[in-house]
Amino acid sequence: MYGVAYELAYLKKLDEKTTEEHIAALDPRHTIVITDDTEDETELIGIYLQPKRKLDGTDNGYLISVYTPINLIQYRTRAGHNLSDSNLMNEATVTPHRWGSEPITEFYNNGQRQGDFEQLIPLIDAYNSLQSDRITDKDEFVDAILLAYGTDIDGELSKGQMLDGLPSDAKIEWLTKSLEEGDVQTLADSIKNDLHEMANVPNMTDKDFAGNISGEAMKYKLFGLLNLISVKSQYLKRGLHRRLQLMQNMMLVKQQDVDITDVRIQLTPNIPVNMTDTISNIKTADGIIPRDITYSWLPDGYEPQKVIELMDEQTAKQVKTQKTALGGNEFNTNVDQDEQEGYRDSRQDGPN
Repeated sequence: MYGVAYELAYLKKLDEKTTEEHIAALDPRHTIVITDDTEDETELIGIYLQPKRKLDGTDNGYLISVYTPINLIQYRTRAGHNLSDSNLMNEATVTPHRWGSEPITEFYNNGQRQGDFEQLIPLIDAYNSLQSDRITDKDEFVDAILLAYGTDIDGELSKGQMLDGLPSDAKIEWLTKSLEEGDVQTLADSIKNDLHEMANVPNMTDKDFAGNISGEAMKYKLFGLLNLISVKSQYLKRGLHRRLQLMQNMMLVKQQDVDITDVRIQLTPNIPVNMTDTISNIKTADGIIPRDITYSWLPDGYEPQKVIELMDEQTAKQVKTQKTALGGNEFNTNVDQDEQEGYRDSRQDGPN
């Protein structure tokens, strides 16, 4: 996996008068984004080098697209990406665009812009080498050389053939080289554990992830992974927000009133959640901690205020259903005050 991903916002022509906004993923090996030197790292120029091929598959130069905040500048080369006059096939073309910024968006994988396993390549190579040696050892065991001491064996031996009539002092054995499986497995497990530990990705097949483990203990085992996801989510949200900003700029150019100010980007990790413990904690804390807080303990995707409104509606329906079941007699709080007083007077004036 690459440490950076790129996407391009562009307009797709549907007919002579209609265009539609589209997003295309770009090859990170051929994409460059130049930013300023501020803390925000605002994108200034985006460059995409698109290799061209002839029908026979040979190199046919590059189409080099340079995106500025207002223009798209394209060059076509004969071979490679050298922009010398002799290597250019024609004059550069300049096309204005209306995205309001250079339309290539950069998505970081992490602060170092590295792939998830880029720093673990030596360990991965060591594990592959060890497993390869084990397979090679088994192949060599099957194709082992037969040694004979004190006798000669003429011709070729067929599979299943028995040797008889050998001298009493003769000795027959296989020439083999075998690895100690116990030591090899110990080394393989050690490398595998180091891979998971350094990558902050727990081994889901490990015995520690048994079905009877508590939810709280599971959180500690996933702590490193959750922190890793949190960092990636922040960079992803930053890229998605810039995508929305580009779309808003284009919508405004098309005189469509769009506002992304209140847009909330929500990412939910695909990790099992112990809802039983969460709901139990919410019920236990009800009446002690405000529901605005306890309902926020629910996984992402549940807005506390929305949950409260739904609960109020549910409670109102339950009360109405119960009253209907009791005959529908409800005390009318809108009865005229004079009528109530008259009823009390008639009760007082009546016979004792």
